[in-house]
Formats: sequence, structure tokens, C-alpha cells
Amino acid sequence: MKWIAAVPQLLALGVLLALASAASAATVKKPFTGTWSGKTTQDISFVDPDAEPFSVRITITALEGHLQSLATTVRMECPGPAVQDIRILKSFGSRGPLLTKGGGFAIRVSGVSISGGLAPAGGSGRFDVAKGGCHGKGTFKLKRVL
Repeated sequence: MKWIAAVPQLLALGVLLALASAASAATVKKPFTGTWSGKTTQDISFVDPDAEPFSVRITITALEGHLQSLATTVRMECPGPAVQDIRILKSFGSRGPLLTKGGGFAIRVSGVSISGGLAPAGGSGRFDVAKGGCHGKGTFKLKRVL
């Protein structure tokens, strides 16, 4: 008959375990999946001091916590003065570079170092390159579109 007296306590323990399990499941983040798009900004004052900053579209996609693709153009200033553009169209497939838990990444594509972070609403980052006497650097801001 002692076990009958313990039934309410066992039920209470079961309810607490169920609530704790539900709470921990609610705090688990899903891996980043989506498409982020925005604009780059580069100061190309060496070529033309009065020129507006160079700005082009950048698009980044992620699938289950991995970078999937990146598309943009990076402009480099060269002696002369002259400019040279590097078009980046990189597809990593479904298992590209792993994003950090916070959505961060750092990669090198076509000689361009790109680092940044993706978040549920947007993202930002920076890039830089130096090749054959030419160099370029800039930043980007993203909004999540899908």
C-alpha cells in the first residue's frame, strides 16, 4: 500500500520531466537554411577620388548549416590607375563549408578572402584580395530573402 501513496509524486515527477524535455527541444536551433541577398561597398578612390563607392549585388545561400553558394563581383585597384574585376560564382553543393553555431563563416574563393555572419533576418561581412600588384577590400550587408 506504500506504493499507492507514491503515485502522486511519480506523476508530478513525470510532468516535470516532460516539461523539461519540451523546454530543451524548444531552445535547440535549426541549422541555417535560406538565401541572403544585399549589396557590397568598396571605396575605389585611387582610380577616381570623386567616384562613388563601387557597389554590386551579393547573394549567399546556405543549406542545413553549410554554405551552398556565393555570387558577387569584387573590384581591385591596380597601378596605372586601372581596375580589374573578379567575378565570384561559387557553388559548394549540399556540403559546403560549415557555418558556426552563430552563422559565421570564413572562406577563400578565387583568391578573395570572405568572412561574415548570417542571421535569421540578415547578415554582414567583409572581403579582401591582393593579386599581381592589384588589391581590393570592402564590406557587405545582407537581408534574408528566403
